[in-house]
Amino acid sequence: MKVVFVVRNFPKLTETFILNQICGVIDLGNEVKIIADKPSDKSVEQSIIQEYELKKHTYYHDIPSRPSGKVYNAALQAASVGCNYPTKLKPIIQNQWNSPKNGVQILSRSKPFLENNSDIIHSHFGSVSKYCADLKQSGVITSPLVASFHGIGVRHALNTDNHVYHDLFQEADLILANSESIRNDLIRLGANGQKVNIHYHGIDTRKFTPKEPNIRKDTKNITILSVGRLTEEKGHIDGLEAVSEIISEYKKNHIEYRIVGGGELKYQLERKISRLNITDNVTLCGPMTHEGVIEEMEQADIFFHPSRNEGFGMVLLEAQAMGLPIVATDVGGIPEAVDDDNSALLSPEGNIESMSSDLSTIISSPDLATKLSKNGRKYIKEKYSMEVLNRELVELYESII
Repeated sequence: MKVVFVVRNFPKLTETFILNQICGVIDLGNEVKIIADKPSDKSVEQSIIQEYELKKHTYYHDIPSRPSGKVYNAALQAASVGCNYPTKLKPIIQNQWNSPKNGVQILSRSKPFLENNSDIIHSHFGSVSKYCADLKQSGVITSPLVASFHGIGVRHALNTDNHVYHDLFQEADLILANSESIRNDLIRLGANGQKVNIHYHGIDTRKFTPKEPNIRKDTKNITILSVGRLTEEKGHIDGLEAVSEIISEYKKNHIEYRIVGGGELKYQLERKISRLNITDNVTLCGPMTHEGVIEEMEQADIFFHPSRNEGFGMVLLEAQAMGLPIVATDVGGIPEAVDDDNSALLSPEGNIESMSSDLSTIISSPDLATKLSKNGRKYIKEKYSMEVLNRELVELYESII
């Protein structure tokens, strides 16, 4: 089977779940192509990219940012389509006549789809899936279309335009939600419930060697770790407030709080750290490769995820696979990603006092830390094995071919 994955940027540090899915489909004996707008601008890159030689199988649209450049690019694509695929040009031009903006986009993005015969087109995220639906509506894409949603596009639609995915819901042959919460939101937006399947993203548990819990009665140094983009929805401001209370409570211990990730809130977080007078305790580590994140988890004692909005929370799976006790918020798909009260303690969104209390409970209770650690590893192996979930994905593909 030939599967074409369509994404916005590739490879992207924060989207290891897409990498795992692509490589899992390859491991199951399928051919894969990747279509992306542009390479990620990150200077660090996952080793799996080289291992599977994924860049050799990636096509970049390289669409100009200026409107004039986009029109020129579309004209070139129209000439190319007209010469090589004359029967395809008419419906695309008709679409452009009816909707100039859509028509330009279709012409700008049509080439790799026309050149690649595929059994399945699998698009990730709402905006990408939306343009794939336009391409299918215009006859450029003729293969079954699978659209995966991960949260951000769904939240944006609920807040701004409930009809934004109307055409996509009609054109997609299968819609995948990464949690029950996202599935319910998609149905609220108008998706046919019979088309929407929950498909979790698995992890390769072989890459995670669980450590023995370090929290004991005489432990002097406690390391708390958060991993996530430095954006408002990830709740890092709340996290700093909660950790600040822990630092004040455990003055005889050295509490170190490490935050991995990059984003627009960096300078706001730096100011918050300074105002809370916890500069000696907090490190903003910046973005890291997947290998770097694993190394951070190996050194951590507690994983803290104070998110205010979360489609699912892949990093929570990895933290549990590493055997880290979890403190997180009870939002979005997080309750599906963890085993509440068995591998994690969950607090209401934005509740600083509750998050601080949960952190304190783990620090002061070595037996609880050990219980959460062991249960988390067991939970991931039983429910989120990458091998099992990728086989399930391929079976879903086969069900619509």
